[in-house]
Amino acid sequence: MLNQITLIGNLGADSEVKANGQLLQLRVATSSSYKNKQGEYVNETQWHKVKLWSQYASDMAPRFTKGAKVLVLGSITYEEYEGRKDLVVKARSVK
Repeated sequence: MLNQITLIGNLGADSEVKANGQLLQLRVATSSSYKNKQGEYVNETQWHKVKLWSQYASDMAPRFTKGAKVLVLGSITYEEYEGRKDLVVKARSVK
């Protein structure tokens, strides 16, 4: 089996450094377009949460600024955690 994803998009915000400088979080926007039944073109944007684990995360952060075009190769991960008011939150991210 293979769990691989390739994203080409733009950053929606500056990168965030977390986990004592070991984690770099990015918000990547990808877009696609198609023609609907009425013959009109429709553009859709999808947002992806990307986590880069590296001992150099804090050194890389200045290169990942809002609007920068990025190519991401990674795998999809699914996380589940308890949110406010005991709600279970399920999230998808790219690692």
